[in-house]
Amino acid sequence: MTEHVHLSFPAQTENVALARTLAAAIAARADLPVDQLEDFRLAVSEVVTGAIVDAGSGAPIACAFSEDDDGVGLVVTYPAPAVPDAEGFGWAMIRALLSNVEAGQDDGIVSIRARLERRQPVRA
Repeated sequence: MTEHVHLSFPAQTENVALARTLAAAIAARADLPVDQLEDFRLAVSEVVTGAIVDAGSGAPIACAFSEDDDGVGLVVTYPAPAVPDAEGFGWAMIRALLSNVEAGQDDGIVSIRARLERRQPVRA
C-alpha cells in the first residue's frame, strides 16, 4: 500500500529544514537503512533549495512524499519560468542519490519527480 504525505510552505530558506526533517521521517517510517535515509534527506534538501531559488521569495512550494514496499518518492512543485538546469552540481548529486529523477514544466509550474528504491540485501 502506498502512503502519501503532503507539505506546503512559502519559498524561504528556513523551510528547507522542515522538508529535510519530513524526508528523514518518511524514510525512517519506510524502514530504510540509515545510509539510504541520509541519501533521501540530502537529495530532498537539494531539490527544495533549488526550488526556493528558482521560485523566488514567498512563492508556494509543495512537496508530496510517498512510501511503498519498494522505496520512497518525492514530487516537488513550484512556480518558475523554466525547469532547472540539469547540468549543475546540485542536479548531479540528486541524480547520484535518487533514481528516476525527472523535471518538467506545465503552465508555469515546475514539477520535479524522483524516487529512492529500497536496496535489496546482498545474499551470500
